[in-house]
Amino acid sequence: MLKPFCLRRLSGLAVLIMLATGTAWADSLVQVTSQPGQGANDSISWVQLGGDQTILPASFSANSAGGSSDTVTLAGANSMASVVCSPIPANCSWTGGSGFTAGDSLIWTSDSGNGGNGPVTLTFSVPIVGAGALIQANMPGQFTAEIEAFNGTTSLGLFTVTSDINGDAVYIGLKDQTRANITSVVFSLTSCAATCSDFGIDTVYLNVGSPSSSTSTSTSTSTTPPPTTTTSASISTSTRTTSSTTSTSTTTTSSMTNTTSTSMTTSTTSPSTTTTTALAPTTTSTTMPPSCTPPPSGLVSWWPGDGNANDVQAGNNGTLQGSVGFVAGEVGQAFSFAGVDGGGVLIGNPTNLQLQDFTIDAWVRRTRLDIAGSHPPTFDGVIVNHGHDAYDFGLFPDGEILLSQVDESFVSSGSGLQVTDTNFHHVAVTKAGSKVVFYVDGTPGVPITYGPVFAFTKNLSLGARLDVSAPTASTSTATFAGVLDEIEIFNRALTAGEIQAIFAARSAGKCKGRTSTTTTTTSSPPTTTTPPPPITTTTRVPTTSTTSTTTLPCTTARCTLQAALMSPACAGQTIPASVTGKLNTAETLIDQAATTAGKKARKVRQRARNLLRQAGAKATRAAKGKKPKLSPACAAALKDAAGRVAAGL
Repeated sequence: MLKPFCLRRLSGLAVLIMLATGTAWADSLVQVTSQPGQGANDSISWVQLGGDQTILPASFSANSAGGSSDTVTLAGANSMASVVCSPIPANCSWTGGSGFTAGDSLIWTSDSGNGGNGPVTLTFSVPIVGAGALIQANMPGQFTAEIEAFNGTTSLGLFTVTSDINGDAVYIGLKDQTRANITSVVFSLTSCAATCSDFGIDTVYLNVGSPSSSTSTSTSTSTTPPPTTTTSASISTSTRTTSSTTSTSTTTTSSMTNTTSTSMTTSTTSPSTTTTTALAPTTTSTTMPPSCTPPPSGLVSWWPGDGNANDVQAGNNGTLQGSVGFVAGEVGQAFSFAGVDGGGVLIGNPTNLQLQDFTIDAWVRRTRLDIAGSHPPTFDGVIVNHGHDAYDFGLFPDGEILLSQVDESFVSSGSGLQVTDTNFHHVAVTKAGSKVVFYVDGTPGVPITYGPVFAFTKNLSLGARLDVSAPTASTSTATFAGVLDEIEIFNRALTAGEIQAIFAARSAGKCKGRTSTTTTTTSSPPTTTTPPPPITTTTRVPTTSTTSTTTLPCTTARCTLQAALMSPACAGQTIPASVTGKLNTAETLIDQAATTAGKKARKVRQRARNLLRQAGAKATRAAKGKKPKLSPACAAALKDAAGRVAAGL
């Protein structure tokens, strides 16, 4: 059997052109074109099928990470599991840009004669809300992929996505906004540059349970005679509906499994009658949807990056330094670092973070793949740094994650455990004595022996090394080039299962609070006529999932520019240095102008405006010609952002 052609790697830049079509179906399907946009809470990894080139039958079972057993059906036998490529090169796209990640296991729909066994049909043991995956044709050149959802034999709708001209892998997915109504999905190719014989499909990401996009609460009260009146309240979330009926002086509790719990107290009388009933206090608890995961024990500090640098666990709050903004993260908002020296979050030197054994974890998203931090080409991009002789957790330019005793020694995750694209990934390191284990997306590396004794004489910082005073010889802050979210430090080494639970929660994150309480008290009988007391209902509305990664509103120039660089329009593209260089210089000048007064400040702002206009012009030129370096959409996004910032100076 021939190896899938995707093992070849061509040079060049990937320019992803996503051409999506879809129809507004009665079942309210929406298209998803990125794995973060899927907002998945379960997944099916094909590593369970066996090693590289394991032969597959025409139909077989596959287990999801959440424990469900689903069925995969192909057109025929003799397809295979395929480990797409070795760690070097770091992916197997046709151009070296976006594509399957090194070491991922695929279903490759090639039969023994190198024909095709597609499409791939995935039938679920219980109905789900959504599904999606990366897909790539076996030959270079543009292709169109299709995903169709079914309820039984009834089609709920389909969507298509067209790849770039090189044929790099694209993400194709869908979600049902109304209910868990999808019993199967079918992945296929509808057109290719040559013959659509076979294709590869990566990990399938799933949305299980009820969607969280439609929650409503309605209350109606009747006050007509006779004196005893019935009041009912109906709360509807997706397909689950509960109702409760209460008479005068009666308390009824209705609960909604996995959704909302409501308790109400109602006293109703005839309009001409004085209320004579005293009601006892009523406490109502509303439980959050269970998709978030409880924080493991030992959590010392937790910086979510939700629009500030606060530590929501222990109060070790940070101070923003230099070029730090906030953008959409994996969970809520996140810190955005521009990879420019001086930018970071200064925490200080609290004693509860002076640890020898620990776990440090965070969600990371790189914005550049040529550097990791502000001092290319060899310096790391810092995630957490405690200064000279203490611990540092970061990312090397090649995507390996590292733990070091600053200025002394380090160990890294190795080439098989890397972050090599611009998607969000969960990274972690645990240290227990001299045993160190690295994790990427819940997958542990081989334990490493490394047991330095850390000293804590410097300040801790996030996203940069902000304390570079003597005795260190370094002057680089190694500010991270990208986005950091949900940064945490535990005072012990978490287990593999605990880290995998944090990763599996994805956009739901860790539970910051489990319940909310409302107490309603009715005093002694009044001596005058009063209207019926109100119905008190406490409802927590689940977070609404989205189908694309969007940037939250920016209030600073730097945030506006970084949001454009990390926008979906520019995802997977390498921005020319002629553009990023001018944007970075403009950002520095804008910061300088903020601390300068008078005529000098006006001159600095004018220089920044000129650079922004030049960056916009260069982005436009980069999207033209026979070999464009940027997509038109990305160029337009960068030019628009630069223009808006320039106009505001």
